[in-house]
Amino acid sequence: METLVPYFTAKSHKVVYERERLELHDGDFVDLDWVRKDSETLIIISHGFEGNSQDHFIEESASHFGKKGVDVLVWHYRSCSKDLNRLPRFYDHGDIRDLHEVITHAAQEGNYSQVILLGFSMGGNFVVNYLGSEIQSDIVKCGIVFSTPMDLSAASKKLKKGLNHLVEKSFIKKLKRKIERKAVVFPELFDLEKLKTMDSLEKLYKEYVLLHHDFSDLDQYYSKWSSSQFLPKIKIPLLIVNAQNDPLLSEYCYPYKQCQKNEYVSLETPRYGGHTGFTKKKDGKLWYLWRIEGFIAGKAKL
Repeated sequence: METLVPYFTAKSHKVVYERERLELHDGDFVDLDWVRKDSETLIIISHGFEGNSQDHFIEESASHFGKKGVDVLVWHYRSCSKDLNRLPRFYDHGDIRDLHEVITHAAQEGNYSQVILLGFSMGGNFVVNYLGSEIQSDIVKCGIVFSTPMDLSAASKKLKKGLNHLVEKSFIKKLKRKIERKAVVFPELFDLEKLKTMDSLEKLYKEYVLLHHDFSDLDQYYSKWSSSQFLPKIKIPLLIVNAQNDPLLSEYCYPYKQCQKNEYVSLETPRYGGHTGFTKKKDGKLWYLWRIEGFIAGKAKL
């Protein structure tokens, strides 16, 4: 219920974004939605799987921090904005070089002294993987992630249990639409007859996504980009918040021991919150917004 209720009851903030298209080094592009306040601080938000800047928790965050006078940038993964991306590939949990290009571009665009990374669900994996990589930018001062599937293999299995299959069906429907659009441009690469038989997200990924991302199978993909393995390498403050009642996370998405071994990483597992829900309030704010501010205090300036 905490996962679903916000989707139906969240207040629309109608954030007025300024859209920019960033040309990537490989000839593709990603679309950026800005909230500019002429601040020295920039919060870069990474959305969830098949998400965008209109998701309720993204809009809530952009509106909240924009009103505080902070610049906000929501970046769309390849194919997640209105226009389909140019290349055959879509996006995956390992596209941290795309995130790096976004950060580098944003740092050049504004007079920023610091960048804060905020990620939700799949976006949380982006942030953790990036902070644990060797390509991160010094301008990034801290990261905060919510509802992060830190073990991709285990999380994919959880997606098939109980009512979660309804979420999987939604993902399948959205991804199939994109594949059909890709097939118009690349008919030799996307078999639409086979597409009709695809009834799971794993099958879609194996047959239509991973082949264009240089992975031989799902096990290789899950092994390479599950974010829990990047935790030991993180050297700046990171807050991970995964609710205990998150229906999409498995027990392996709560890496207590790994986090305890790294002084820079804090793992919090509140009893309630669902998956990117966190409907409770604290000091008049939605809890997750209150928690973001609290974590940033002393680590960066808002």
